[in-house]
Amino acid sequence: MWGVVAVDYCARLYLASDRRYWFTHHLPELAMVALPMLRPLRLVRLLALVGVLQRSAGTALRGRITAYTAGSVSLLALVASLAVLDAERGAPGASITDFPDALWWSLVTITTVGHGNLELLA
Repeated sequence: MWGVVAVDYCARLYLASDRRYWFTHHLPELAMVALPMLRPLRLVRLLALVGVLQRSAGTALRGRITAYTAGSVSLLALVASLAVLDAERGAPGASITDFPDALWWSLVTITTVGHGNLELLA
């Protein structure tokens, strides 16, 4: 395993465009090759990479969650509007007789504590 780490270090040093710059900025890796007890320090680099990936994935995930939530709430409002319109239309003394009134009722009911009163509009 030590040989693989040493070959990896030498290959990256050889492939670097500015070897002097690469060498001075990768001294901890040289120490890992020279001192086998420091090899677990390579995991620190992996932890930094995981942190970067989590930040970018977290941003994408938050965007998806926001989109799914907005879509779900919109669908819930439309379904609730259709349900209350179906229940109220044709009933004697009903205050919700068309779709805009039903949509207003569902939006007010969702965004408040459930007091979607249409009598307040009159």
